[in-house]
Amino acid sequence: MNSKNPMEKILLIITTITIILSPYKNQPLKLVGAYPSFTRFHITFMNTMSHGETLDLHCKGNKGDWGLQHLPINVNYTRNFKTVPLMKVYYNCDANWTLGHITNFQAFIDNQKFADIECGGRHCIWKATDLGMYLYQLHDQTFVFKHGWEPNA
Repeated sequence: MNSKNPMEKILLIITTITIILSPYKNQPLKLVGAYPSFTRFHITFMNTMSHGETLDLHCKGNKGDWGLQHLPINVNYTRNFKTVPLMKVYYNCDANWTLGHITNFQAFIDNQKFADIECGGRHCIWKATDLGMYLYQLHDQTFVFKHGWEPNA
């Protein structure tokens, strides 16, 4: 963890411990998605931009619209949801701030590659920085750059 923010370190430690101690981590994968139906997932978005900018975030998917969220600097936003039988759950998001935007990035999809490799299980942690959006990969214990900001018109 190369983070300078102590709250970010605490969040990552708690999330990692939760994943390691989870009673479901060794269950076989079944059905359409990456995990058995009715498995609970968590997506966290962190605003770590350096200029005190508010991050506007709007996510929606095939299980609903989470509405527009305004995240001040150093604030996290977490949503929890469950997978359902015979459907791959997904959420796409738009992120905006004063100097740029990212349109329709895939924040979550219930498939094994994304859930197990990209996120590292049932917890996906996204971090907004001045450069773009990063996704925490549990296996490498690092944030990986995923999307850069496009300039606002």
